[in-house]
Formats: sequence, structure tokens, C-alpha cells
Amino acid sequence: MQDSDLCVLLWAQPEAATVEAIERLAHRVKEKICGRVVSLVIPQYLTSYCQNECVYCAYRVSNSDTPRRRLALSEFEREFRMILDWGYRQVELVLADDPEFPAERVASYVRLARHWMDRAGGGKIAVNGPAYQGAQYRLLAEAGLDWLALWQETYQEDQFLKWHQVPSPKAHFRFRLDALDRALRAGIGQVAPGLLFGLADWRLDVLRLMQHCRYLEEQYGKPPYALGIPRLKPALGSPASGRPSRYSVSDLQYRLALAVLKLAVPQSRLFFNTREPLRFNRQVLCGGNLFTVDCATFPGGYLDPTQAGQFRTESYGQREELVRTLQEAGFVMEDYVPPEPALAAAGRLSGEGSV
Repeated sequence: MQDSDLCVLLWAQPEAATVEAIERLAHRVKEKICGRVVSLVIPQYLTSYCQNECVYCAYRVSNSDTPRRRLALSEFEREFRMILDWGYRQVELVLADDPEFPAERVASYVRLARHWMDRAGGGKIAVNGPAYQGAQYRLLAEAGLDWLALWQETYQEDQFLKWHQVPSPKAHFRFRLDALDRALRAGIGQVAPGLLFGLADWRLDVLRLMQHCRYLEEQYGKPPYALGIPRLKPALGSPASGRPSRYSVSDLQYRLALAVLKLAVPQSRLFFNTREPLRFNRQVLCGGNLFTVDCATFPGGYLDPTQAGQFRTESYGQREELVRTLQEAGFVMEDYVPPEPALAAAGRLSGEGSV
């Protein structure tokens, strides 16, 4: 579809019948290109220390209410191997902007993850963290990174600066906007731009995300691997994320935005996450999307699930049961290998040796 047609849809009055019709069209278009494949992905946090002052985030530097932890390499290895035993073959390594966790250190975690992922038969490793220079992205590419996630949060610079306060390194809007170019030129194979809905006018942000995707495809010959689509949710010690504002996005508006993105960039995967209730995500999920089932948003959170994380997440119940439900609905699961209980218990994927 042409951008002008998509804009008409985007600025349509978001009434239930209209949105449902656009959703049906979007699902037909997307599944004609991608089939009924759904890719599972699990986040694994490395550090909750941060030097930024993002006023909606529990990990902002001035927040004394949130616990802080850096995941040691040995702890990371233990948790990563456990994730593999659960059946995951796509892991997103997530980190705050921690000055004691530079890209060089992140590369050692990517390298170790690559080792164990390959021993398990192969899979995808992503990083979602600060914006880096090109040389730092080259280190991550050489360590075995498959794709990079970096949300612009909002493409409206005036609003971006209100939410990301100086002197935070993240307050450099242009440096962050150009990060995906640096990553692709450095040899990282795939990238994923994205938004945080609720920071600014959602229609303008969706339009500019579409334009960013068009630019990346024209410059580098392929659409983005995925699109980040989280919606602002409550976070510990961050009152700005828990109260309604004029930029709050209703369920119906959010559904319209997601449907338009499916039509605008049908080859890219929308990244559905556990900020939203399972019932809502099941309503809008279609083939060609990423889907998160397990989600701990604190370093070591799968080893110790008692700590509060970066933001509030919803419980999705038993992984195996949900996967089975999706398969019964006609979806083909990608980047997930159902574990054999006896083999998992014996530690088949967690054999001796390391790098």
C-alpha cells in the first residue's frame, strides 16, 4: 500500500468496526507474505545500573527505589543454558546504559551465548542496549550477534528531550537515530527500530517509524528484522509511567497503529511483549510476528524471580501449554524446540566446557 493510503487509515476515527476491518486486511496481507509462522523470543537482562534519566523508567539513575545488579559472566552462562533447556532458540540480551558494562564487555556475553546456542543446534542472539559507535557494533558483530534492537522511543525530538533529560547520554537524539545505520555498516546483519507508545502523538510516531523503515530498506536492501511496539506501563519509582497523560494510547488506538504497521512493513516482525495481557496479544497476533512468553526484566530474573524489574509484566502461565494453544490455532512456532523432559533434566544442553 502507498504511504498516502496508510495515512488515511492511520488518521481514521478509531471505532471498533473500522479497526476490526483494518486488522482483518492487515492479517491477510501479512500472512500471505510470512505464512502462519510465529517466532518466540525471550529477553535476558545483563545489568540494571544506568547513567540515564529517562523519567518513565525504573532504571533511571536518580531512582533510589529500584534494586541494582550486574549479572556476572558465570551467572549469565548458567541462566542462558537454562533458557536453552526450556527450548528457546532466540534470546534478546538487554542492558541499561551502564558505564561499567561497555560494548567490549557485552561482546564477551554475546560470544559465550553464541557458543552455547551453536552447541544447542543454532539460533538467534540479539542485543537491546545503548546506542554505540560503529567500532563497538563491529565488536558485537564479530562476537556473533545476529540482530540489534534499538527503540527510538519517540521520533518527535522536542518530546524526546522532555522524557530523556540532559546530561543523560541518551538525550542525544540524532546519535540514537543514526545508530542502526552504524550497526548495519559495522556488519550486524539485521536491525529492529521501534517506539514506546505513550510519549508523544502516536500517529506521528507511527508515520515516522514507517518512514525510518522505508529508509533502512532503501539504503541497505532489506526491511528491518522486527519493530519494537511497547506501550508505556507503570514502573517502580517512576510516577510518570503510571499516570494517564494526553499521549496515553487506548487499546483501540493501539490496535489501529499495529494494523497499519503490519500493512506498512509486512515483512518485519512486530515484537509482542508481556507488558500487555495475554488475551490482548492473542487478539492482535498473526503470522510473521515475534512473541514473548517468559519475561524477567531484572538481571538474573529467571534464576531468582523475586526481584522487581524494569517495568510491570503480565503472567502468561505455562510455556508449554501456551505454545500448544498457539499450535492448535494453526501457528507454526519458530526459534523454539520443545524440550524432552528426560534429556533436559539430565542437562544434555548444559554439558562440560565453556569459552
